[in-house]
Amino acid sequence: MGHDPDAVNDAQMDALIRGLDPLRELKTDEPLTLREQATLQRIMAQPQQRASSPASVSARRNLPLVLSMAVTAVVAMIAIVLVWPPATPRAVALTPPPLQFSSSSQPIGEVVSMAQRMLTNGHHSAPAAERKVSSLGWYLQMDHLPSGGTSSVIAPQIIDLTWQADGSGHEVITAGVPYLADGSTPPDPDLAPAVGSQLSETTYPAGGFGSPIDHIPGNTEADVRELLSAYWSPVAADPSASDIITAVSNAFGSWTLTDEQHAHILTMLASAPGATVAGAAVDRAGRDVTVIAADSTTNPDFRQLLLISNETGRIVGTEDVRLTPLGDLLPAGAVTSYTLWETR
Repeated sequence: MGHDPDAVNDAQMDALIRGLDPLRELKTDEPLTLREQATLQRIMAQPQQRASSPASVSARRNLPLVLSMAVTAVVAMIAIVLVWPPATPRAVALTPPPLQFSSSSQPIGEVVSMAQRMLTNGHHSAPAAERKVSSLGWYLQMDHLPSGGTSSVIAPQIIDLTWQADGSGHEVITAGVPYLADGSTPPDPDLAPAVGSQLSETTYPAGGFGSPIDHIPGNTEADVRELLSAYWSPVAADPSASDIITAVSNAFGSWTLTDEQHAHILTMLASAPGATVAGAAVDRAGRDVTVIAADSTTNPDFRQLLLISNETGRIVGTEDVRLTPLGDLLPAGAVTSYTLWETR
């Protein structure tokens, strides 16, 4: 049998997974929580997964690396599943096109002030934070492409979660509208789950849903800082803009916050080092947003984006963008994940 120059052994696969991970910290020696176990089951149930693939075996063995949203308690998971074909075609689009920004000379303080005025006058939220989340997200996943294929399928997932103070809860994940990385609609319906089809349903028993804070957080700036620091500890001291965006991504996986709480987060972001205004854009749900960017302070290969609605002033999404190429696999500027909130 001849040698395949594109073959990837377990050690190389582990390195690739580490290189693709836009997240911040690893936890490899602790048992999985019930929610992590449920996340693993969801990953392994993906219809594109080939269980017999050597790469899928490697990915399962390295689950704590793949599920690497390590905060005080892991509450918002990004799953990066790699199913490596014997030979990956070159020059194939694997990730969504990056957001297109209009040029902007606005300072971040001006962007934050405009958003806060909308938050003060808009009344777009309940009076208190809620233990529920609805999100639309996509997280990098590579699968074998059809012969002659030049673009990978992007298959977003819709997560609807509710939970209670005792740690019980319910989560349903359904399929969003798929599209090709070049922006066109997949011609083959078998390439992605049918829109609206249920991918998984998880009922958490009391204590099964892990959250570092189970009480309803208050609306003061101190309350918001306490909440964010529970989900990403560097926020407790002098956080960078990257730290704040990481904490937001984690906390928003469990909570829907009030307008006032959003305003406090933006105040923190405006004074944090590393934040820049990337410009205005249309997000992946078709909404006008202004984007704040920050290079990751824990992984220099990545930039984090925070999306602010130009209609409500609320934080409505985050994205992770790779700044450096990953061999021939990903170019610099590749989007590796996105999560959108309040899309319906």
